[in-house]
Amino acid sequence: RQLASEDYIALYVPGYRVARFADHHLPPGARILGAGEDLSYYYGRAFVPVSWRGARVDRLRGQQILEPPDGHEVAEKLVRAGYSHLVAVPAARDIGRRFPSAWVTREAFWEAGPRLLYADGSRYLFDAGALQPRVPGAYALDVRPGTEGRVNEEVSVARGTLYALDAELRAGGDLAHAVLRIEWRDARGQAVVASPRREVAVGEGWRRVAMAATAPDRAVTAVVAVEWVGRSRGIMRSVRFYELR
Repeated sequence: RQLASEDYIALYVPGYRVARFADHHLPPGARILGAGEDLSYYYGRAFVPVSWRGARVDRLRGQQILEPPDGHEVAEKLVRAGYSHLVAVPAARDIGRRFPSAWVTREAFWEAGPRLLYADGSRYLFDAGALQPRVPGAYALDVRPGTEGRVNEEVSVARGTLYALDAELRAGGDLAHAVLRIEWRDARGQAVVASPRREVAVGEGWRRVAMAATAPDRAVTAVVAVEWVGRSRGIMRSVRFYELR
């Protein structure tokens, strides 16, 4: 199967689709802060990473902007510092380690604070000037698997729409690992490349885990999956896939 050039790049460059969305939809004067993202050369808008390949670019300002636990405060600090948008990568090592209790590393952090514009499952683009959090819309999937080993369901989606995959999980023992995955499919049933995926660790207590992603232009369905990794086993209290409004 021959891939379009942008699909090929997106297959090997995490965050490329977010950069392309920013170039096509943000105003020319946009200024973006990258929290955990340093691929500034893919952005046609002004892009300032908190770190460049692990080296702090602006240690004090980045720390002050990202450390609050409240998303509205983060948005206000971004605007005061001259930023119009934020690209956040909560799973990035330097972000998770430095801001363990901050808004930027909370589960489903798009539910409070600046408005989420685009997501690919690991990278999230926010509008700092719009304090309109995303909330659950229509549910495409809402199941309670219990002790069953996995969820794997195909549902219809609308291209260009933001969706969230949300699960409540608990390990069967001390620790278990699970994968959340969204496989976008086109009208012919073929997978769209660079489908979002997240692996998480859960313990004996219930943990809510979530990821958000924007359906690509060619997507008409999504295979939504939550499953345990390797010999890990646990309980899935709920698995939901829904539109973000």
